[in-house]
Amino acid sequence: MCARKVHTKLDTQAIGLRIRELRGNATQIEFAAHLGISQGQLSKIESGALVPSLEVLVRVAALYRKSIDWIVIGG
Repeated sequence: MCARKVHTKLDTQAIGLRIRELRGNATQIEFAAHLGISQGQLSKIESGALVPSLEVLVRVAALYRKSIDWIVIGG
């Protein structure tokens, strides 16, 4: 059986919006500290300019009991 390549483009803005939604009323500084990243990195993630690392996705998912699939794909 031949593996089929699937090309998908991540919607980094949608990922950022979902992470922003989860952050709620916490400041970027507070939330970034919980994730072990800088406020600048979080700002870039939330604006869609930076794709969050797998490590950051795992931390967000664990903090809010959301699946990584939901954070990345939505639905």
